[in-house]
Amino acid sequence: MKSPFVKFDNDIFYYTHVNQQLVIDGSGDFDFEFDLIKYPEYKNIATNIFDSHQKYCIILPRCRAEDSFIKMMNYDDKKMVLYITCGKIRHINAKDHRDKVIDQILETRNNTNNT
Repeated sequence: MKSPFVKFDNDIFYYTHVNQQLVIDGSGDFDFEFDLIKYPEYKNIATNIFDSHQKYCIILPRCRAEDSFIKMMNYDDKKMVLYITCGKIRHINAKDHRDKVIDQILETRNNTNNT
């Protein structure tokens, strides 16, 4: 079984542990721990994201965090921890999210059949 995942734009990372801190204004922080023995490529991908100084939208199964950036990263040979600051965290209603994904699939399918 795969561990839980977080998505940074198009990059999916499977994490082993997460801490989440929510702030009353809707912002927050995440600390994600990743297994570098199992996923050694994460170090280079995360370093590139960190070095770009860009803000991203990160997506977890139950929420999306907009205006997010890697504030700090620590790693050794076995694990990596990313400390992420998020400007706005929006919790996803599972039913609404599922309906939206189904609508997108159907729309794509209809557009493909009409061409």
